[in-house]
Amino acid sequence: MLFDKTAMNKKIIVLYVEDEIAIQEEFVAILNFFVDSVIVAKDGKEGYTKFLECSPDIIITDIQMPIQNGLEMIQEIRKNNQDIPIIVTSAFNDNNYLLQAINLGVEYYLIKPILLEKLETKLNKIIKQIFQERELLTYKKHLEKKVADEISLRELKESLLIEQNKAAEVGAMVQIIAHQWKQPLF
Repeated sequence: MLFDKTAMNKKIIVLYVEDEIAIQEEFVAILNFFVDSVIVAKDGKEGYTKFLECSPDIIITDIQMPIQNGLEMIQEIRKNNQDIPIIVTSAFNDNNYLLQAINLGVEYYLIKPILLEKLETKLNKIIKQIFQERELLTYKKHLEKKVADEISLRELKESLLIEQNKAAEVGAMVQIIAHQWKQPLF
């Protein structure tokens, strides 16, 4: 079952980093079923640059690539963003890579060839989490605005109450003075 991306108005952007063009093209076509936009990079260095430029919601990266590998790119990304979900794809079932990925806070580690059902499950879980976080953020902003409005209203009421008290005190003093004038002096 595909995630209904039209149910939410906000776009999901994926940064996909893969050096093999054939895999890249096929995977982008598949990703387009799940997300609104896919940005592609051919190595870790280009991937990091595109990460800084476009602020994606999800990163999917291969490990073995020229110039800078996927794990090195993730390490750089984690310096700026600890929370972005990252999926690592690799043809290597190497425990060392897996341990490095875990230490970098990678969401999922998928072995190539990637089964479509497995990818769908992982992406749906991440997308659902992103939408929940966005909804919570929107609700938090709404609550903060409501609290700020209530504080402003309370401050206004307090200032009006202070003015009314001052006016009442002035009125009481005027009454006392008027009473004194009416009293004869002996």
